[in-house]
Amino acid sequence: MKEDSLCCWDKWAGHPHKAVSLNRENRREEIERREREREKREREKRERERREEEREERERERERERERETHLVVTSLGELRACSPAELAHTQLSSCSRLFFCFKRKQKPVPSLRCLVQSVPSSAMHALTAVCCVAVTGLSCLLCGVPSLLSPHAWISWLLLSSPEPSMPEAKSPQGVPYSDLPHIVNADGLHLFCRYWEPSSPPRALVFIAHGAGEHIGVYDDVAQRLLELQLLVFGHDHVGHGQSEGERMNIKDFQIYIRDVLQHVD
Repeated sequence: MKEDSLCCWDKWAGHPHKAVSLNRENRREEIERREREREKREREKRERERREEEREERERERERERERETHLVVTSLGELRACSPAELAHTQLSSCSRLFFCFKRKQKPVPSLRCLVQSVPSSAMHALTAVCCVAVTGLSCLLCGVPSLLSPHAWISWLLLSSPEPSMPEAKSPQGVPYSDLPHIVNADGLHLFCRYWEPSSPPRALVFIAHGAGEHIGVYDDVAQRLLELQLLVFGHDHVGHGQSEGERMNIKDFQIYIRDVLQHVD
């Protein structure tokens, strides 16, 4: 009986130790699981903080970019100075300051800036017609033979083709200068607008458009444009409809939106 008791005791004696070992293993796994979850939460937190810092840095960069954007204005003392948007509200401006629009961000000059719409001189059209006639005659010689060139019909056809067709009179400025000899654009109403450009020798830092006032012309602001040119800025403008060397009824402002439309066309 005693031996049986010892056997039973020995049989069950290891069970508490096994339970303790299992509990320790479970606790170890639980601790490792919690540690992994904690590390995962920390990684996610660091990732959120990193994204938040990047977003704040982008916001600060945009704010610094806005602060770097300045406006060239003429003060009440006649000085040309650059003002940030915050300083612009506290700067005493002259009456002509509203005429200046300055874009500080570097922009590449667009092709349309150099007056892509130009009227072709009638003499050039005549020369082009003559060249086309000679080309057609040469082609006919190759196809039909040289003797056909000596026929009266060929000469009559050549004279008829080479004679210039009647064309519209060439547009001229109010001062009598043909617009083919002047830098200009043609607005949506078909009127020729005289343009002025002041281009720096090196690549421009920015583009500045000057819009003159009523009863003026773009030449009035030549001295201001020269000062802007010294700052490596490309300056351009045009005479409004009915002003200066542009076409249109003299000093008859029917709709102010026409001037805005022409300015946007020139800038684009």
